[in-house]
Amino acid sequence: GDERQAAYLLGNLGIVARRQGQPVQALARYEESLALRRQLGDRWGIANCLNNMGNVNMDLERYEAAQAHLEEALAIQRELGDRWMIGNALNNLGNVARAQADYERALRLYRKSLDIYGALQDKWALAYLFEDLGWLLAQQNQGEAALQLVGAASVLRQEIGAPLTASESEKLNGALAEAIRPLSPTEREAATEAGKAMSLAEALLYTAEAAL
Repeated sequence: GDERQAAYLLGNLGIVARRQGQPVQALARYEESLALRRQLGDRWGIANCLNNMGNVNMDLERYEAAQAHLEEALAIQRELGDRWMIGNALNNLGNVARAQADYERALRLYRKSLDIYGALQDKWALAYLFEDLGWLLAQQNQGEAALQLVGAASVLRQEIGAPLTASESEKLNGALAEAIRPLSPTEREAATEAGKAMSLAEALLYTAEAAL
């Protein structure tokens, strides 16, 4: 009869399903979790669940649904004052804007997320943000800049022991493929190594300039 714990575990089952490449099943788990969290009045849990549902809808290319879930999550997180989760929702909303080719809005959202995660020095969150901005730059045919950001992210991931999943890596490589195709192997390696050579402070500055 512990519905709070049931809601928590349903959310975790949603995470597992998404990582196993089962977005529809993940969404069903999250919807069950969300219903319980709303019943319990668990505001933080509601926001967390909505954020996860936004990401799964992104996987399914349901961008309007993704945006609606993420904007509701962001409103609750702002109400609660949870800076980390606010940064996460902003990053995810940037991804939705990027998928809709609204690059100006995506950059604005990424900049706001960068302000938060840069201040928190959160390497896990920054790694994703660097990669997401690199993805956007690749869509704008800035292959070398994209590789530098991905290189910088790879160092953060190595430092904290948090590699991309196989699915995440496949998506990112696919997103970069067209932009880096004109580059020679030597140019690709040089751009990636330049990113890896950056300190965190240098990577933050480079990312901030790229997001202008």
